[in-house]
Amino acid sequence: MINYYKILGLENYATVDEVKIAYKAKVKVHHPDINKSDDAEEMTQYLNMAKDHLDTIENKERYDQQLKMAYFIEIQRLQKKPAKSYWETLSRRERKDKLEESRKLKIKEKYLASIQKFPLTLRIVGLSVLIIWGLQLVYSHYFIRYGSLDYVYAMLGYLLLSVSIAAAANEAYTHYLVKSLDEPIRFNYEKAIGRAFILSFIVAIISVNGLNSIRKNYHLSNHFEYGTAHINMLATYTDKVVIEYRVDGRLYIRGLPGDWNTVMRLNTGEAVIKYAKVDPNICELVLKGDKFEGFDN
Repeated sequence: MINYYKILGLENYATVDEVKIAYKAKVKVHHPDINKSDDAEEMTQYLNMAKDHLDTIENKERYDQQLKMAYFIEIQRLQKKPAKSYWETLSRRERKDKLEESRKLKIKEKYLASIQKFPLTLRIVGLSVLIIWGLQLVYSHYFIRYGSLDYVYAMLGYLLLSVSIAAAANEAYTHYLVKSLDEPIRFNYEKAIGRAFILSFIVAIISVNGLNSIRKNYHLSNHFEYGTAHINMLATYTDKVVIEYRVDGRLYIRGLPGDWNTVMRLNTGEAVIKYAKVDPNICELVLKGDKFEGFDN
């Protein structure tokens, strides 16, 4: 709605006399006969319209009512709260569910696209090979040779094993997540996979360590030889004895737990050891007081 009071330069609801005085003053400035600007004629038309609406008490009262109503409607419009969006109408739980559903749909889209490039069967085979490789590294380098890369290889085996099992758990989780979007899963696959991941890693480590302990005990009880080893005093410390010995011309260096003062030694100062025939890396120190054949206590 046009505010004619503002056109005349007056405050809202000014008197009829003030309207007439303002009209005369304004029209003298903007009349086309006086003012040659491009908008003089248009301004004069607005001034005449203002005069027509406000030059009598009856017209002014009618216009004032319309102006008040226009202001009231505008105030209501400004005070009216905007309608809530769809997202705002949802509860916190519903929003969480929607976000979770959206996340799952994105995972499904990426997973199905990746399956086209690298089928599930190949993934299972690949992960199985990596897990076996990790176990083999740990198993093969369990008896660490002093100063060698056995420790690095063993740690690499543990790392490869943990990463492979984690990748397998992630693959299983993604598979069941995608499957759950099409059909209900009758068990809590997230908890089941999490427990399986932890249990698999623990079982794998215990199995490797247990098998090596069994292997050591078996060979040192049934297929062993006694020998002598030089104690490297510079590398030996309180709870670790570093020994050097040769079997079939090959040098072996091991760091074995124990106190060198309790080790059975010959008159030459060399330590007595027991090693496995199948793998001389498997060995142990013979301690004072132990009964063994081949040397005198």
